[in-house]
Order: sequence, then structure tokens, then C-alpha cells
Amino acid sequence: MISQLSFFVEGEPVAKQSFRYSRRGSFTPARVKAWQGDVSLCAQLAMRQEGELEPMEGNLSVDLTFFLGNARRTDLDNLSKAILDAMNGVAWLDDKQVIRLTIHKFVCRERQGVVVHVEPNPWPTETSLSLMNAMIGHPESLSRLGWVLSEVSA
Repeated sequence: MISQLSFFVEGEPVAKQSFRYSRRGSFTPARVKAWQGDVSLCAQLAMRQEGELEPMEGNLSVDLTFFLGNARRTDLDNLSKAILDAMNGVAWLDDKQVIRLTIHKFVCRERQGVVVHVEPNPWPTETSLSLMNAMIGHPESLSRLGWVLSEVSA
């Protein structure tokens, strides 16, 4: 298994919004399909270059850096959705494996695309309340919230 995967996809990133509907049912617009095809192909090529043919397994961290051609308002979550879905079955089995996602967005009028970086994430997906409190940094806030929720549900 490879220790990390990094590659650049050339072209204006395309956001994948929620399902589109027509009289024939849901569909993915052609622009989104084309962009996802480019992402999938670049991921396959990068994996082959690393000598890996099988999708990564286990928990993963993904870092996405988008370079857009203009300052239009594009939701980061929709930009990332196109990338994550395109890499299903290629770089990983399913994007449910991604337990940490970092997304950046910049404007670059000369060159557009996305830098994709994937690596295994050793963190477990389950944690204890004490560790969660330590991560949050305010252990007393969760105690109060638990008390409020228990009082409301009683």
C-alpha cells in the first residue's frame, strides 16, 4: 500500500451540487461528469506511477487546494464533493474512508486546477468523551450540554 498520493488536475474546477432532476429522473450535468472523469484519470495515473493498482484501504486524510479562474462564489463543499466522488473505486474504495478533509480555495487567473493529496490517517473513528473534551478544549461545556439534554428528554 502506498504511503501517500499527490497529483494535480489541470482545468477549471467544477462543483458538484445536489442531484439535478428532470422528467427522466436525476442526472449529473455533462460538465461535472467531464471534470470527474479528468480527476479519476489523474488519480489512476498517479497511482500507477506509485506502483499501486488497488484502491487505498482504511481511514484517510485528504487535502484539496483549488485554483479558480475568477472570484466567483463557489461552495467549497460542492467543489470537494466532485473530487471525492470521482476518486471512489480508484484512489479509495469509498469516500466514507475520508475522516479528515482540508480544503483551500485560491484565485489564479493564469492557471486553474486542483492539487489533491491523500494519505492514511491513523486516528481511530471512535473516541471517548474525555478525549473529545480534550479536543474541544472546554470539558465543562459538554457536561452542561449533557445535563440540559437529559433534562429536556426527561
